Order: sequence, then structure tokens, then C-alpha cells
Amino acid sequence: LFESGKKLPPLPGAGDAANEDAAVPQFLDEPTRPRRRLAWGFAALLALAVLAGQAALYFPAYVTAFVPDSRQDFASACLLLGCEMRLPRDIKLIQIESSELKQYPSGNGVVQLDAAFRNTSTITQEFPVLMLTLTDAADEILARRAIPPQQYLQPADPKVIRSGVPGSSIVNVRLFFDNSQLRAIGYRIALVYPSA
Repeated sequence: LFESGKKLPPLPGAGDAANEDAAVPQFLDEPTRPRRRLAWGFAALLALAVLAGQAALYFPAYVTAFVPDSRQDFASACLLLGCEMRLPRDIKLIQIESSELKQYPSGNGVVQLDAAFRNTSTITQEFPVLMLTLTDAADEILARRAIPPQQYLQPADPKVIRSGVPGSSIVNVRLFFDNSQLRAIGYRIALVYPSA
């Protein structure tokens, strides 16, 4: 099959002389057209501008989070369009670090809830709503309450709430409530963003 001593015959028209004398086809010899190249460049820039506009329209919170200087421009545009500028709301990036429910030392059925949650993202997120569920010994739900940041932040400064949870930060929560009527034994907490 492989014989090193045999020399294969040359292919017809594959010699050096055949390639030197062959004429170049005209379609290969055409000069590039600057107008066509300019038109394609303009079309690509236009498509990129449309894509950036769509990203700004559908994801303004993330655009302003990554480019903070653009927030004022987006806020002005929202005033004209009647929309609301919000911070990013990705609940998967906010995790509960710890929580504990215990009797308050003074007694009288007062219970203290201590919790901490972390923004695992590097960008600022909107403060979530804390969902507290109180249960009995059989883990049956006795009460459920949605607690907005205006109630779980101490002090509840509207400016702090509007500025959001900074990236890579922990928020500590301490709540007191009367448990004398419910006599709850267990609890569950979750963080949610209400649908807009």
C-alpha cells in the first residue's frame, strides 16, 4: 500500500508552469468597494445601538447599577415616560445568614426575632420583604405576616430604604411581637419581592 520507492505521476495542470500562466478569474480580481464596507459598518453600529437601547429599556435597574452615572438620566427619562426607577431585585442573590426566635427576657408573651441576611451580589439590591410564618408544635401555620423594610429596619430611614442593600453586605434584623394569644412555638422566615 505504501511504497517509498515509487514516485507518483504529477496531476494534470498541477505543474509550476501551469499555475504561472493561468489567468486570475475576474471575480477574484475585483477591488474592494469602500461604499459597501461603509454601509455594513454603519448597519453594525445601528444594530449595536438598538441592542443597547433594548437593554436599557428592559433592564434599567441593572444598567444603572453597573453605570451609576446614568441613574440621573434614567430617572429623568422615567419622569417623562411615567415609569418608576427601581433597584435590581434578584432574590437569589439575597440569602438568610441566620435567624433565631426566643422569649424576650421581660416575659409577658413578648418574643424576639433576630435575623441576618446577606446581599451576595456586588451590586446594590432593593430591600426585600421579610415573610414571617409562626407555627405550633405540629408545624401547623398559626399566622403569617409580610414585613416590609419600613418595619424591620431600625431606624426606618426612607433614604436608606431607597438606597437599597449595598453589594456584599449583611443586614441585621431585630423584631419584637406579642405571642401571648398565639402561643407559637416554631417559625419560618423567607425573603421575597412582591410582584410589581
